[in-house]
Parts: sequence; C-alpha cells; structure tokens
Amino acid sequence: MQVFFSCGDVNKLIEVKEPNKCRYVARFQTPLVCHRDAVLVYPWLPEELQHQWDTVETRLYRKEITTKGYNKQLQGIFEEAGFRLSNATKIHLMEEAKKVQQQTKIQEFDSLNLCNSEFKRLKSEVELLKQKLKDNNIDYSNEELAEVRPVDSDGVDYPDEFPHADFMDDM
Repeated sequence: MQVFFSCGDVNKLIEVKEPNKCRYVARFQTPLVCHRDAVLVYPWLPEELQHQWDTVETRLYRKEITTKGYNKQLQGIFEEAGFRLSNATKIHLMEEAKKVQQQTKIQEFDSLNLCNSEFKRLKSEVELLKQKLKDNNIDYSNEELAEVRPVDSDGVDYPDEFPHADFMDDM
C-alpha cells in the first residue's frame, strides 16, 4: 500500500484506490505534514500544484529526498504558481533595470521654468498611466494616487505652477 499525505485541518482518509490487483494507493489529509507557509499559500494553488506539493511533502517524510531537494522542489512549485520569481527572471529584470538606469539621465533644473515644464510632462505621463490602469480595470483609487503635486522637502504642497516666480529665471 502506498499512502500520500496532504495538508489538511484534520486527520482524514480522503480516498483509496486499487490501480492494480492487490496494490492500493491512499490519500490521507493531516495537519502534521503542513509546511509552515501552507496556510498562506496552499489554498491559493491550483489543484495540480497542490498535488505536487503533497507529493513533495510525502517524499520528504519518507526520506526519499533531502531537505535541500525538498526546498528546491517547493520553490519550483512557487515559481510555477507565479508566487516567486525564478533566478533567471530576477537576473533578467536586474539587467533590464540597469539598462534603463543607464539610459535615463538625471536632469538638473537650471530654472524654475525647466522644473515646471518637466513637472507638466510627468503629470501628463501619470494621467496616461492612470488611463491605462482604468482601461485594464485596475483600481487606482488609493488616496495617495488621487493627485500628484510637487512637494517641498519640508512637506509644503506647492501649486502646479509658480506664475509670479518668473523673475527667478533671470538669476
């Protein structure tokens, strides 16, 4: 008889099958095999990945795999579910971020007009991004996103433009 253990709230025999004559396979649920993250992650996994996790737990319990092998297989399940990024994806994203960072130059503002024009450009970009979120039914109603305004390091909220500060351009 082969018994596969799965994570569950109580000890319970789920099913027994006889795939071949005199050969039985059973599924048994118990909290004793629940991984420490099982309550957070397991219920959100598709059934196939839950079954994979159960199999990995059973193999660890039977000492068919090492703890290192168990962790590697569990990470693979998390990656397949989209709960964790693979190392290859992490490296790719880091390389992309470095490229963008190298291509983006920090613009220093020599005048208030340059600062205002850049602010207007960024504000319109934010509006475009908000529209894209809306078009894809993504809620952005968070109060922090409601309005984007320049704020001084002291926390002072400034208006969109400084119409009476043109005299500073001559300085």
